[in-house]
Amino acid sequence: MKSYCFILIYSCLCICCVEHTNITSEEPIATHSLSNIRGKLSLEDSLFQSSRTLQVKAVIMNHSAQTLKLNSRVLNDPILALNVLNQQGQRMPTIPPSLPPTEKEVKSILIKSMETYLISYNLHIFSPPLPKGYYTIQMKNMPSNNVHFEIR
Repeated sequence: MKSYCFILIYSCLCICCVEHTNITSEEPIATHSLSNIRGKLSLEDSLFQSSRTLQVKAVIMNHSAQTLKLNSRVLNDPILALNVLNQQGQRMPTIPPSLPPTEKEVKSILIKSMETYLISYNLHIFSPPLPKGYYTIQMKNMPSNNVHFEIR
């Protein structure tokens, strides 16, 4: 019975988190389209001893003619913002995201036309840490480049 309740609660939390992962826009701020924003990822190195020490830098660029409004939780949380793929192209499962904030707690990030938003992600989001191997990182909610790294 305990496992059934846990699965039910976990499923509800996952559904709530998915609902909060949308990038939103409101008037007079432009509605976004994936062609309007792009992430550029970078790593300081390509070899790491552990995924816990890995830092990914991202530059989010607004290519539209208007200001875009983005959900800060989705953009700032590496669990919601990034996909980490193994050498076979399979997504590596992360720890579950924390509970979503209430409507009052949700903040927005405004990125003006042709401006950027800089962010750094820590990949301490796997339990246990990623095993040795080759991996690719990409943005989950917008087009981006892929960056590759190896855990030795």
